[in-house]
Amino acid sequence: MSTARPLPFRFSKDEHYVEFSPVSRLVVNDTNSYLAAGVAGLGLIQAPTYSLHAALEEGKLVEVLRDWRTSPVPVHVIYPPNRFLSAKVRVFIDWMVSLFERNACLRRE
Repeated sequence: MSTARPLPFRFSKDEHYVEFSPVSRLVVNDTNSYLAAGVAGLGLIQAPTYSLHAALEEGKLVEVLRDWRTSPVPVHVIYPPNRFLSAKVRVFIDWMVSLFERNACLRRE
């Protein structure tokens, strides 16, 4: 359920934890729109590293608070239990695992 209220920014560094809600004039519910707003210079954004990687590499965005991190968001593959795993599901799981293993911004630190 969407409330149209922005989510607070949450950061941690060592044993310190900070949460704050910046004043927002634009609220979106889509990562691509959020990224476009950041690239357009409409303010600070906090988004998953994998979605920002290209913009950071191209110099369209600049990382701030480099030493502060957000909590990781787990990714789960859920399928119904049965004796035989579908070949399509097995291929998808293998692809996801390889994607996470070869992409540095998707790996746990």
